Amino acid sequence: MTSRSVPFADRLRFSRSVVVLVAAAALLSPSRACAQASEPLELRWDAPAACPSERQVRDRIRGLAGSSRSTEAPLRAEGRITRHEDGKFHLELVVHAGDLVGTRHIEGSSCADLTGAAAVALALLLRSPAPLREGELSGQDTTGGTAGDGSATNTPSEKERRTDEKRPPEQSHGSPGPVRPAAEASSDRPPPRRPWHGLIRAPLGAFALGPLPDPSFGLAVAGGVSFERWRFFVEASTWREQRMTASDEPGVGADVQLVAAGLRTSWALVQGGFELAPCVALTLEHLRAQGTGDEIAPRSADATWLAAGIGVQVRWRLVSWFGLFGGVSGQIEGSRPTITVDGVGTLGQTWPASLTVMVGPEWIL
Repeated sequence: MTSRSVPFADRLRFSRSVVVLVAAAALLSPSRACAQASEPLELRWDAPAACPSERQVRDRIRGLAGSSRSTEAPLRAEGRITRHEDGKFHLELVVHAGDLVGTRHIEGSSCADLTGAAAVALALLLRSPAPLREGELSGQDTTGGTAGDGSATNTPSEKERRTDEKRPPEQSHGSPGPVRPAAEASSDRPPPRRPWHGLIRAPLGAFALGPLPDPSFGLAVAGGVSFERWRFFVEASTWREQRMTASDEPGVGADVQLVAAGLRTSWALVQGGFELAPCVALTLEHLRAQGTGDEIAPRSADATWLAAGIGVQVRWRLVSWFGLFGGVSGQIEGSRPTITVDGVGTLGQTWPASLTVMVGPEWIL
């Protein structure tokens, strides 16, 4: 029995081919792995702690985009979600593609809604089969790419776009469309919300226990600003005049008048339509006493001192420019003046501490 042998030259040529194929596969494998490992999107995500994380946003974009588009320069996106005082959320999404930059502003009632909108927008850009335009990055260009409902639209080639740029406006192909000034186009975006507001609380009704001997009623006014969660106010109050009389001579006494002015700062624990905020205050108080009665000279005496306190305030915003306010605070008095009448004696002394309640409207500027 005989067997057919392969010529030595053929075997040598076959061995060399196998070696070349193995070496090519070894060289291509790392590059393929690197290509698969490269990310088509570079994302920076800044959002409140309760919102989806950057990793969750990336996973959602991958799920929507599927296979990434072929591009030399990957997309870069920066997303930032902030919360306004009315409880709504705002998304600012800045997208970079090479030298092109586009910005989108989206309002929503929850972080999840804005996160979904950002993921859908970035996934559509990644799936675009043609080079991106600046209008597409900002969400304003609807002439090309992939439509928001997933349907494909006709996109002019790069050569056609370059030709159009060189032609006069009347020679460009396609149906002419209305030309919108840049100022008009930018007006489509919602204006950014101010982080600060002016606040006026007037008139305020006030009730206090101390520092005057009897319970007091008064009026107050306050003006200030709010910035994020902080509130800064300048306050002024005047209290109804009280009469202090001598125990052994009811017809002899003194009329006592108290006014105050101070600074108050609070920080909102709860924000939105209803707000709860602890506060601290420093108050300058002024007391004037004038003697009254038969054979009593109507002379007056004054005393001024500082008082410091803490409290809590609540705000209920009814509309964007108006709300209701209420506050309770207690403070330690820096002095305790004694009211006396010459020839009669001591009529009384102020309290070492006081408790004050104020309620009234709040005007938001």
